[in-house]
Amino acid sequence: MEEVITLTMKEKIRYEVIRDSLKRLIKVKEAAELLSLSVRQIYRLRNRVKKENIKGVIHHLKGRISSKKTPKKIEEKIKKLYQEKYFGFNLSHFTEYLNEEESIKISREKVRQILRQANLYPKKPKRQPKHRIRREPMPQEGLMLQLDTSEHLWIPSLDKKLQLILLVDDATNKLLDGQFVISDSTLENMKLLEGFFRQKGLPACIYLDKDSKFKTSRYESIHYNLKGEPYPDTQIKRALEELGINLIYANSPQAKGRIERDFQTLKRIDL
Repeated sequence: MEEVITLTMKEKIRYEVIRDSLKRLIKVKEAAELLSLSVRQIYRLRNRVKKENIKGVIHHLKGRISSKKTPKKIEEKIKKLYQEKYFGFNLSHFTEYLNEEESIKISREKVRQILRQANLYPKKPKRQPKHRIRREPMPQEGLMLQLDTSEHLWIPSLDKKLQLILLVDDATNKLLDGQFVISDSTLENMKLLEGFFRQKGLPACIYLDKDSKFKTSRYESIHYNLKGEPYPDTQIKRALEELGINLIYANSPQAKGRIERDFQTLKRIDL
């Protein structure tokens, strides 16, 4: 009975290239480039094809059980142990007990594969990223200001980093006012705001981060708890609320994306 030999597409192409090499239709170097092999490997394949014909391109281990394969008996024992004795253990903990308590030397990855194939350790669904809703800018100029500060070597000739306090209109993204300062303090921020308010008037609200200058971030001590009094608001918050200006706090750096992009633009400008 004639033997039936089954080749993969890769083996078929390999055989045809080696056969053409033996017929001197292509050079050995060209065959190596076509098959992404070394010249030495091509010579080895040529010799095998000469002796075994088409079988020469088939790997000798094809169809054989790997010596590294975990015996079926061990796999069944692992599944039984997980279901009856170690149910609920995570993979690392379970593998540790297999190695130390059950004398089964096996890797964590192999344990994972065995349990997954038997649907005993289902894959956890990926946590969906939080959806951020983009905040629409104000419909009219002057309603909301964004206030923020960035430290940078703004003036290279000074060879010293400065703080730039910036005011930006939320609706138009116009740079309204700014001031270089040594320290991003409460006083410096209040000076900038006062100067702007005297020239341009008051906005309805100001959008800023949760820095301690703007929002009290301390935990209430036992003394305040006993008195039943919260920590007082910051000086800037009290001053702005007395002027009737509402403070809106950004919950993340991404929320202040407009003014952050302005800082990045200014950093690329040589002052």
